[in-house]
Amino acid sequence: MNSKRIVILGDSLGMPRARGYGEIDYEDTYPYLLMNSIKNCEFISRHRRANDTNKQLISQYIKDDIEMLKPDILVVHLGIVDCAPRVLLRYQNAIVSILPSMIRKIILKIISKFRYDITKLNNKTYVKKNKFKENIEKIVDISDRIGMQLFFIEILITNEENNKRSYNFNKNIMEYNAIIEMSAMSKHVSLIKYDPKNNYLLNDGIHINKKGNKFLANKINELVGQLIE
Repeated sequence: MNSKRIVILGDSLGMPRARGYGEIDYEDTYPYLLMNSIKNCEFISRHRRANDTNKQLISQYIKDDIEMLKPDILVVHLGIVDCAPRVLLRYQNAIVSILPSMIRKIILKIISKFRYDITKLNNKTYVKKNKFKENIEKIVDISDRIGMQLFFIEILITNEENNKRSYNFNKNIMEYNAIIEMSAMSKHVSLIKYDPKNNYLLNDGIHINKKGNKFLANKINELVGQLIE
């Protein structure tokens, strides 16, 4: 069996969650489960909270996470931060965060109450579809240039509560997933899809529960096993 280096790029979905948010210990996360399941493989987790494809593709992260590590297999678990409907963009959130407490509370209360209507009118996401497509293609090009096997994990459909709070949330997810799926037509790209019959979500409708983490660990394990046999 040949030793392989596997790098996982992602957001908070592969990270621990604190109590009150749906507790996921580090030992419950799929990166940890992978590190303890496949022998003769080195797993390096590059998960960052609120990470999206724009942030992941800044030149420093490309160098630090991909080019310097030279993985044999690259797993990309990004997309929900990119496609989620937003009331405020990142710079607007930063502005609101430094406002006086009373004003900030009023703004956030209005946003919470009218979120669906605001997201319907604004149609804002952190990463627009055309830019997301460009980013996915860039990741495929980088992996092709370096000679890596590439796994994309699809974006998990959110729960009904989130879909009712934010306009077109699940429609966004399906459209962004279609962009990811197109990349899987390349011979060195594999797509990891969730089993729609199972509930892999914590109560927030975004982060994956213990069952979801085990599912991803098993799927990646299976794909890696096929490559190193």
